Amino acid sequence: MPFDPHIRANRGSIRVRLATWVLLVTITMFCVHILVCCCKPRPVEVPWYSEEETIEIVTDPPGAQIEVNGEHVGNAPLVVRVVRGSSNGIAKTLSIRALPQEPGYHTQLKVIAYGQRTPKKVFFDMKSKPAQSSS
Repeated sequence: MPFDPHIRANRGSIRVRLATWVLLVTITMFCVHILVCCCKPRPVEVPWYSEEETIEIVTDPPGAQIEVNGEHVGNAPLVVRVVRGSSNGIAKTLSIRALPQEPGYHTQLKVIAYGQRTPKKVFFDMKSKPAQSSS
């Protein structure tokens, strides 16, 4: 077979095109793999979550000592500011306790569990007997 320089040039050109196409397909598949496997969705923030919230606390009769998470904050009626947030955006549990100032009334407790919305107002009827815990 006689030597034809044009055929040899065409073969090299086809090899270059094929190598380029294989390289582009490989890069595209790698990028798709990175996007699908490695990019994790970010957590969605709870829409009602905020850093600082206010709660109005009212008791009947007025004057009960109020504790929030074990800390004395004043006597009812009052408005307290609480921070229920945490680093992961989930609201922490909140404990509000009303301690009577007069005999014949009962200590009351309201627990707002994590994930529950913070109420704008909490009312304690100091005449009600506290619920008995089941052991």
